[in-house]
Amino acid sequence: MMRGRRRGLGVRTRTSVGSVLAVRLQGFRPSSPRGSGTLHDFFGGTDHSVPTFFLLDFPRKRARFVRQLPANTYVLKSSIKWHGKQLQLCSRHPLPSKEDSAQIPRSSYPDHAVSILKSHLQKCVRRQRAELVASTMRELMALAMFDLLRRLPIIVIEDVCLHQQFPVLVWLMAAVSKGADLSAEMLDWLVSFAAMLANCPHRDDSAMFPDSAEAFDVQKISKELKNEEQKSLLYSMQLRRSFGGMSCDGAMMDKMTRVWLRRFKVDPDMTTCRPALSTPLPSLSLKATPPLNRAKWELAAVDFHCSGVVDSLKATHPEMGEGEIKQLMWDCSSGINTRTRRSFDEAGQETAQHKPTTHNKKDARADDDDDDDNDNDVDYGSTTTTTASEHEAELKVWRTLLQSTARAFAQRLIARL
Repeated sequence: MMRGRRRGLGVRTRTSVGSVLAVRLQGFRPSSPRGSGTLHDFFGGTDHSVPTFFLLDFPRKRARFVRQLPANTYVLKSSIKWHGKQLQLCSRHPLPSKEDSAQIPRSSYPDHAVSILKSHLQKCVRRQRAELVASTMRELMALAMFDLLRRLPIIVIEDVCLHQQFPVLVWLMAAVSKGADLSAEMLDWLVSFAAMLANCPHRDDSAMFPDSAEAFDVQKISKELKNEEQKSLLYSMQLRRSFGGMSCDGAMMDKMTRVWLRRFKVDPDMTTCRPALSTPLPSLSLKATPPLNRAKWELAAVDFHCSGVVDSLKATHPEMGEGEIKQLMWDCSSGINTRTRRSFDEAGQETAQHKPTTHNKKDARADDDDDDDNDNDVDYGSTTTTTASEHEAELKVWRTLLQSTARAFAQRLIARL
């Protein structure tokens, strides 16, 4: 990194072309920073729009949304347009330059394997296979860091549970989207966070809550909550929503933002849901994480979202329709989550769901490539409920007719990667 030149109250750090420029503000605090809400307060009102600064304190594993820029802060040059404002990413500590950024081990997988690797990551989180999760993280970090960081928050909400360090994950996603490079400590944290997801016993099932056709009103966060940690958790969910993906992912983020808003209002001290929010992270390092062995893959990753397995199954079983095959694959393989199907009530109390197995047929599309908002899969319709005996019948058909063909297809595909 080249030596910075002193300019008044700030030092501009100059890095190589393509890297992120940062400014350290030395004791300088703007009297009326953009988006601080000062004018609203001056005229007798309160600004309930989204804050304009997203501050990372990585050593403490915290990220929070603030309306004024603290002193002694590193500011990323690029900002993010969000709800009509420019959201500025800032950090208590400098990010590395390209020359100083951590080296990620090269992957032996080709670039076109990214989609199936993302599927593998999600299936291994669902099945609580932490070692495979860590190795898959290593491969995706090398091949498609932003794709990985964009998908991981969806996995958190869809398959596990909101976590108190979720804002850190979203901050890193936003920073990488603007060209930032990550430190070795940040990469180690990402591997540890993903392994925590696999180990976490909690599952906050969004299918247990009613859908809404209306988009979430982000101003409700500031209007109805006082706790800054809680606000930042909800703002983080909404910021991830703004990065796009499938429409069902956006609807899920809105739904779970509403759910957690209600919980925080009922239990502002988070006495009942704190254990789920604070599942401890293991201490892992990227350097010590082994590559993903092709012989150890979770074969459920090779499903109809990322491969031509359905065509193979139709060729061997022409009597079965495409929709029927996809639904059987989802119910009996792709959608399996080994956690007890459970959720929290409005007070945040975790409760196991003792009821017939519910299959949300829209969920059968949820692992699709999240770069595409247009879903070209069959229309599965609305949520349906199957009894335990009906699900056993599905399993029998899957195991008798389809499973061996699907496994053989998956093994051949993985061997060619």
